[in-house]
Amino acid sequence: MKATRLVRLGLPPFFAAAAALLYCPPTATAQEMWNYTCSSHSPVWEGRVTAMDCTPSNGAPASGEITQPFQVNGGEVMNCSSGWAHLPDLMGKECGPAPMR
Repeated sequence: MKATRLVRLGLPPFFAAAAALLYCPPTATAQEMWNYTCSSHSPVWEGRVTAMDCTPSNGAPASGEITQPFQVNGGEVMNCSSGWAHLPDLMGKECGPAPMR
């Protein structure tokens, strides 16, 4: 066999295999951040926020430890990295103002 014929026969499967290795399909869709809409919340003090009369959305838990980032909307929107929910009240830790969009 000529070298050019070997190349012609070998390259398409090689490129197909390389493309298959480089393609990474998305494994999961992005979820919206957990959110609590509250009647009010305290000012941030030492990174903590206490909110009152809250309603959860986007799958946010109504009670127990909160182990992922979430938003508290009680007039001003705050982002918190963790906290505790005992609705209707909740407490967020490592909180700060949400970035403007």
